[in-house]
Amino acid sequence: MNLGTNAKVFMRVIDKNGDVSENLQLHRSTDHKNKFERGRTDEFDIGTSKQLNGIDQIELWTDSKGLGSGWFSKYVEVTDNKTGDIACFPVNQYLNQKNGGIEGNPLRLKRTTGDRPCQELVEERSDNENESEQQKNTASNMKMSDSINKYKSSFSVITKTGHTGFLGLGAAGTNA
Repeated sequence: MNLGTNAKVFMRVIDKNGDVSENLQLHRSTDHKNKFERGRTDEFDIGTSKQLNGIDQIELWTDSKGLGSGWFSKYVEVTDNKTGDIACFPVNQYLNQKNGGIEGNPLRLKRTTGDRPCQELVEERSDNENESEQQKNTASNMKMSDSINKYKSSFSVITKTGHTGFLGLGAAGTNA
């Protein structure tokens, strides 16, 4: 079974006032050319033309096209690049026709309380993985392109794909 992905994954950011960004595609991972692979963490730099007031919720979905189009996401972490506010959105489910998380039926996720990054909330990560991730995240934040500055609000988005699917069964990546 091919676990690689060419997924088209999208999100919208919803601020504290209920204002919603336009559709934002997560298409250029700063960490991996082949994004959304089993057990991997990917980071994306995205921006919106709308001025948003914080991060309260997100909507998340795939285009649900292709074989194996379901994607098992552990979490999505969104950092407001202007304020440094970090919002964690545990997902822990497949985005697919059955569960939602597809175009026309996105998952709507409310941020967790507190300001702890998502990786601290996931128990299965080892200390070595956390140190490695923090080093990569620091490096990729420093290399963010100048083109992101044209947006009124910009975000760093980190996604974590599960190691296995629901109840440890099946593939975790997506071919959407």
